[in-house]
Amino acid sequence: MEDEQFNFAIFSLLFNLSYSYMELRHYTEALECLNECLEYFNENSDVYFRRSQARIYNKFSDEDSQLIALLDIQKALKLKNCTIYQEHLEKVNRHIEERKQINSKKING
Repeated sequence: MEDEQFNFAIFSLLFNLSYSYMELRHYTEALECLNECLEYFNENSDVYFRRSQARIYNKFSDEDSQLIALLDIQKALKLKNCTIYQEHLEKVNRHIEERKQINSKKING
């Protein structure tokens, strides 16, 4: 029981720290915290949701990161289907599509 409480306390600290990092736009550090959160609770939809946010909000993220963000939000939706996850999925899809259009303009232009 004590180990479970300790793990939950560590998880909570890391999860809240990730939010703080995201507010400061330190997305790499936020991702590190969220990846570690998954070591404690690997079936937590909120971690996948926030990890998707950290990847998609980072203006320096590459195409691979954006695809991982899409996979993360899809996993979050499988674990818990809720409106905010649906809205974020739409945002991720729009962002990926916009990025593709920008890249094709660069190639064609």
